Amino acid sequence: MKAHRAEVFPVDIMEESSEMRAERERRDRELRARSRDYCHFVNADRQYIHKHGFAYLNSKYCVETCVNVDAATREALESIGDAELSRGYEEWNDVHEHREQEMMKNIQRYAEAHPFNTGIFLLGAAHRRAIMDKAASSLADGAWVVIDWNFGDYEGLIDGWRVDAAAR
Repeated sequence: MKAHRAEVFPVDIMEESSEMRAERERRDRELRARSRDYCHFVNADRQYIHKHGFAYLNSKYCVETCVNVDAATREALESIGDAELSRGYEEWNDVHEHREQEMMKNIQRYAEAHPFNTGIFLLGAAHRRAIMDKAASSLADGAWVVIDWNFGDYEGLIDGWRVDAAAR
């Protein structure tokens, strides 16, 4: 921002309610108490973030870990058999799907109202794959033609972090 004029425009709509936070924390406690796989993937994710920071968060391994956490969560919830916990998880996923859709709409609205050559969309790593998929589908559908999404060499961006981590 020192070298180029930049405008910051928030596109996220998320404000977690205290009820949603409490439900998420309860679900996390239950999953930690009952699922070895859930614990393994969540702990690995936290350790990788702590040790490798953005190199991990910007890697395909972070996306893989998110997929593994989701699979372990779904498997554990099915095993636990608590309808309220399962409903809460589905509602949480619905909130995030709505959030990502709104982010995309807000970016489109901004692009239509404020022409620009280059923009940067900053988001949490857990949303990356969904946003990339939504961007690709919006282009394939012929919608949102104003935006030329460029993910560059994302898949190979920072693949070396895992090799470097193993060497330490």
